[in-house]
Amino acid sequence: MGAMNPHHQQSCLVLLLCAIIPICCIFAVEATVDDLLPFKFGQNIPKRSDFPPDFLFGAATSAYQYHHQIRATEKNQLLFLYVKIMMAEKIADGSNGDVAADSYNFYKLSGRVNQKGVQHYNDVINEVIAQGLTPFVTLFHFDTPQALEDEYGGFLSNKIANDFRDFADVCFKEYGDRVKHWITLNEPLTYCREGYASGGMAPGRCTTTDEFKCDRGDSATEPYIAGHNQLLAHAAAVALYRQKYQATQKGMITITLNSDWFIPYTSSKQDADAAQRALDFNFGWFMDPITTGDYPKSMKDILGKRLPKFTAEESNSLKGSFDYLGLNYYTSRYASDYVGSPPSRPSSLTTKFNNSLKTNFCFFVCLQTIAFWLYVYPEGFKDLLLHIKDKYNNPIVYITENGK
Repeated sequence: MGAMNPHHQQSCLVLLLCAIIPICCIFAVEATVDDLLPFKFGQNIPKRSDFPPDFLFGAATSAYQYHHQIRATEKNQLLFLYVKIMMAEKIADGSNGDVAADSYNFYKLSGRVNQKGVQHYNDVINEVIAQGLTPFVTLFHFDTPQALEDEYGGFLSNKIANDFRDFADVCFKEYGDRVKHWITLNEPLTYCREGYASGGMAPGRCTTTDEFKCDRGDSATEPYIAGHNQLLAHAAAVALYRQKYQATQKGMITITLNSDWFIPYTSSKQDADAAQRALDFNFGWFMDPITTGDYPKSMKDILGKRLPKFTAEESNSLKGSFDYLGLNYYTSRYASDYVGSPPSRPSSLTTKFNNSLKTNFCFFVCLQTIAFWLYVYPEGFKDLLLHIKDKYNNPIVYITENGK
């Protein structure tokens, strides 16, 4: 493999997940409405002794949320910064991450300033280990280098797979002697939906509608192109790690996927099918390719030419491209069959052909939080895990995010 392009290398930042987000509700077995409501804080809080001795608790950070913008490297900006500056109207209160938690300078209580780039994360990893924590490192958490967005459109181009592989190579070489749990991508579903369908996150692309306003993009096709190229980037990084590093470094590598659980709104077959379609378009979109090498049949049938196709070589590289699965779960939704007219302007937000009833996400058995989209439903967490166990051959699963 050739040398890494200098401007690509300078643009590479790795984000550190110090450990795994704690599982809060999965130990519950069966619960009635009376068991769940009303919830009273401070009661029935699980104790450490409620979990097995080898149960792993943790906490997580992501680069843009946790660090400030490093002024000395402004020419190597992330895409988030471009959106902040050029598309500030998309941020409700005009806030930004210029300072954030300033972990870059204050990750250690002594507050000493560390070297930039590679040396900084060497120091962070060493400190994490010194504190008795296990580092789980995520390579991409929505922070595309602006240089790659400018050069070829970021994840809208398949060129990014090779650049991501080169970036991963640097990380594996520098940190792999201590990092034994790698995550290639965090929540590709969220990145595709929010970055290319609604335009609410970087790179801020969408089809302009009454609900969403963007000056560029195509919500009908770009989310699937970006998702396709994220999968190819993931496969390239995994192949490199397995071929070059895994035998000596003795680590594991995966991707972190997120999904709601979907419950049929009625007992009808139509609503049951709608719930399955919703699951296909949320979880199966990325889980099926890394297990079977292809997209769910429902996606291929509904999307047709809007969904890119894998070559035989790409399919083989994706199949089995994870040693464990990172899973993020927050809420569940009812799903009912869509009986209205097809949308006049297709979007990845509508072509699931299911109707998520936002006013009745979970009806009586859920607890609403301050977030409009988040209803607490632990039973959905269990159901999603059982679905993964039954459909995808019972893989090792780490809960990388959950809660409220």
